[in-house]
Amino acid sequence: MEIMEIIDSQKEILFQTMDHSDIEETAICISQVFASSEPITNALKISFNEFYRLAVQVCQKAADEQV
Repeated sequence: MEIMEIIDSQKEILFQTMDHSDIEETAICISQVFASSEPITNALKISFNEFYRLAVQVCQKAADEQV
């Protein structure tokens, strides 16, 4: 059973720690957003695939540390 904490009761923003089963989907989501919309990433012409390699490592560390 997953427990989510509400961190903003007015906007109902939910928080849950990163799980290893979330890594792939989260890395894809982050990579899509950054590669298509983040100004510095666009200025440096960092592709989805380049960003994805970094995102997987960051997500792995988050899951390992239960962040």
